[in-house]
Amino acid sequence: MSGANNDLKHIAVLAFPFATHAAPLLSLVRKLSTMAPQTKFSFFSTKQSNNKLFQNGGRLENIKPYNVNDGLPEDYVFSMENSHEPVEYFLKAVPGNFKQAMDVAGQVIGREITCIMSDAFFGLGRILHTNCTSHGCHFGLLDLVPSFCILKPI
Repeated sequence: MSGANNDLKHIAVLAFPFATHAAPLLSLVRKLSTMAPQTKFSFFSTKQSNNKLFQNGGRLENIKPYNVNDGLPEDYVFSMENSHEPVEYFLKAVPGNFKQAMDVAGQVIGREITCIMSDAFFGLGRILHTNCTSHGCHFGLLDLVPSFCILKPI
């Protein structure tokens, strides 16, 4: 995965921010980022999730976290009786929250997103890919296979 083909790659990593979904995905991205040091990885999750994942500064130079809107109302108070509510609010904010953050990442990094990566639980990658390609965006999509992703050339 190294060489000139990766010099302009910008991979958007879409993490589902609940339970343990984001941590293994970030672990995989860290391994991939060392194999392709010229590739830029933008890691998208909620502020709370990113704060936990990147709390020790364990960030490589080519991985940058971006916060997406969690969808919670400003005055929201968590309740154990309704512990599923944060997930529901988050899913209602999808895909707009990711699309907005992805636009920012493309501007900050100075590279268009060339690939989307997501865990198998989170089919958002396919939704965004379909939505964007019909509106003139061009990037590859990783096939979503449980626990594994295969990079497809664009």
